[in-house]
Amino acid sequence: MAIQNPRYQNGVGCEAMFVAQTQPTAGGPTLSASSYTNTAGTPGRAFQGGVTLGATADAYATRILHSGNAAGRYGPYLPRQGADTGIQSIQSFTWSGGTAYTGTGVGALCIVKSLGDVLIPASGMYSERDFVNQFPSFPEVPDNACLGFLIYSTGATSANSPFTANLDVGWA
Repeated sequence: MAIQNPRYQNGVGCEAMFVAQTQPTAGGPTLSASSYTNTAGTPGRAFQGGVTLGATADAYATRILHSGNAAGRYGPYLPRQGADTGIQSIQSFTWSGGTAYTGTGVGALCIVKSLGDVLIPASGMYSERDFVNQFPSFPEVPDNACLGFLIYSTGATSANSPFTANLDVGWA
């Protein structure tokens, strides 16, 4: 069964990522085979690079399993083939090699589209961004979209290092 993107049927700008929904008890497999259709409608494309997925110590819920500083890690998105500019649909994937996940771990293969990058100038400092005046080409958010933040920390964080966000939206 193919995973089809319901909002961007042509797939332009769409990416794929594996996200932990429930932490596995052990393991860290490799993405050994995959098949997706690119924006030109070419089926049978494969994600590149020998992608490895996170082991239990770093596979907490909501973590992007193939990101991090280990060999075979890519993040936040799975590396597409050649000059592909997006993903229309994903037909299949196989995890093998490495160490299979065990326990009740649940992962999700997601097709996502970035709406924009917001740079935070300093850790621990509130920063305001206006997506109308500061980002005049910011794209329209489709109805019923599932919005989320991707946060990339460049250093260690702790329970005393909170991330706070506020999103105000308007529509015409």
